[in-house]
Amino acid sequence: DQQMPRLNPVSILAVDRDNPAWTDNFSAAAMDAIDSVMPAVEIPEADMYDRNGDKWGWKVFSPRIGLTWDATGDGKTIAKLSFATYGDFMGTSSYGQMPGGASGRLYFWYLDNNSNGTIDVTELYWYDRYHGDYTIFPVFDGGGNLMPGAVDKGYYYGYRYFDPDNPSALTDPLYTMDTTYGSGRTMEIMFTLEREIFTDFAVQLNATYRKYDKFTWTLDYYIDTDEIENQDMYESAGLPPANVPGMGSTKDAASHEWYNLKSEYGAASNYWLEAIPERYRDYIGIDLVFNKRLSNKWMLNGNFTWQTQATHYGDKGYMNETNLWAYEGKPYAAYIGGASGKINQYVFPRWMFKLSGLYQLPLDINVSGVFMVREGWVIREYFNLTDYTLPNPNDNSGDLDLTEFGSDRLPVFYRFDVRLEKMIRLGDTGRIYLMADLFNIFNSAIINRRYQKYHGAYEVFADPSLNSFAADPDDFDVNEILNPRLLRLGVRFQF
Repeated sequence: DQQMPRLNPVSILAVDRDNPAWTDNFSAAAMDAIDSVMPAVEIPEADMYDRNGDKWGWKVFSPRIGLTWDATGDGKTIAKLSFATYGDFMGTSSYGQMPGGASGRLYFWYLDNNSNGTIDVTELYWYDRYHGDYTIFPVFDGGGNLMPGAVDKGYYYGYRYFDPDNPSALTDPLYTMDTTYGSGRTMEIMFTLEREIFTDFAVQLNATYRKYDKFTWTLDYYIDTDEIENQDMYESAGLPPANVPGMGSTKDAASHEWYNLKSEYGAASNYWLEAIPERYRDYIGIDLVFNKRLSNKWMLNGNFTWQTQATHYGDKGYMNETNLWAYEGKPYAAYIGGASGKINQYVFPRWMFKLSGLYQLPLDINVSGVFMVREGWVIREYFNLTDYTLPNPNDNSGDLDLTEFGSDRLPVFYRFDVRLEKMIRLGDTGRIYLMADLFNIFNSAIINRRYQKYHGAYEVFADPSLNSFAADPDDFDVNEILNPRLLRLGVRFQF
């Protein structure tokens, strides 16, 4: 497979004077000032190149081979073995890795000094965290000009990815791609043994092993000194407090050091993209599947799955050692599934079971049902710690896990649904189906989604009397429970 990214010519605006989001909220002077710092840029058609100047893209070789064997010679016992590797699908955002980048960013803090509800030019602020000064200062004077020293003091936390002194020139190598940077890889080995026990009834055993590797990461690249982010740039910040006022015990976190960048490393202006060495995930799954095809007025199928998957970092597959103890070799769960008011969850049950069946009664009446049960989703427990006494103001905070990932889960989830269906014949081919579905027949109020156990943020100052904890208002709040028992009546026409 070959995938080659390209960016077509595009004009990018920072200030869109035809958009009410701007005209309804910003004064004309504020829009003029922002537009002067970040004017529109014209980006020509562009290809991507690696650090050697070669045109960059994904070229993935994916061999696949399978073997099927009639083990007993009568077609009733089938064994299958397969091996395959797969690449990934390149995302459309890959264009952003073009040399020089495709955009810049501005960030402001807004203080409504005159209480008129409109963002005026003198009400936009930055602060100099880059040098450890947390005092805010206005970015523009009354004439819309940048304040003296604003460019030096506002870097990274006020603007990034472009040079305000030459904003239209996106020519610096913002991203440098190592020759190892490319597609992720999945290697898969599957074995299946299927046996027909008796007519219309078969049992199948599946065993699966997968290894995921060739992950990529984006590292800070200090282009002036030609240094790429590495483990030696980090140092221990010591042990976190064993107890946080307002939160309580920090549990297992109290016995594990956390890490931050050394003081000589600030926010980098460039980025290095490469494959992550040594890190991989593995998956092992066992499925037991049985299937009774429809005959003698009934059918039944079910499956049970046991599975495990874990992340392995090795000696080089991480930069910051914080929380490594909580994730190395522990279950891996994708954080997905949020939509329409639902929140993401760490989705990975180690076991699940499903059973479904149907029985044909007289008078063209069918009764069927589905029962499923699985282990609950993983819940992460953590808090944020910011220590202003650390020497590097650009890296003095982190999210610290309190327990090993995967050790806390939501309750076991189960559901039982049934259907009663009556068929009415219309001539030779017409059919009318009258249906009654009863969902969640046990009326179980099982919690299926909760916010993570993010307890809040703790700030540490040189003067301990200023230390403070801000609790998170959504800490472990319930987001979704299984819908209550529900009866649905329906009709389906077939011609």
